[in-house]
Amino acid sequence: MPIRKDTSDVWPQEPQLIEIAGIVPDFSGESMDSGTLANFASVIGAFGAAMLYFRIQRELHMNQQGERVWIPLADWLIILATLVSLLLVIVPLVTLDSASPNHLRLPMAACGAAAILVSGYVFAILAHYRIFFGSSRTGPRSLAEPLEIMFSSIAFFAAPGLFLFILGR
Repeated sequence: MPIRKDTSDVWPQEPQLIEIAGIVPDFSGESMDSGTLANFASVIGAFGAAMLYFRIQRELHMNQQGERVWIPLADWLIILATLVSLLLVIVPLVTLDSASPNHLRLPMAACGAAAILVSGYVFAILAHYRIFFGSSRTGPRSLAEPLEIMFSSIAFFAAPGLFLFILGR
């Protein structure tokens, strides 16, 4: 006959949430709070600003050397992600009435779209420089490499698709 030990003092029957610094985390997955959305948008905005700073520096350097200066297609993904994060997440969070039941819907949709744009940027910029994608191509780079166009197009179409899907839920 097996020995049964009472473990109720070791393993509580209901899960307990640990309070950290007075904050009880919400793992229900049913809602997103404005702080999380603002943090997400701030990270995307900061990343975008940093990338644009380095890209502008590079293009200015290329201009001084008499090279052709342009904004690659991949960079438009990060420009758009930065603008979406600032204009469709941060601005609504600080200007819309938080008492409205749907006040987070637009920022949530915009965060999803910005995440897709930044994800597309990673692949598109690698394709632009022929680092992992298109390394078999030789000669000078064009304004947009074929695989850069493909990755950028996927992101440019998927981002508004997700945006509209979230808004329509």
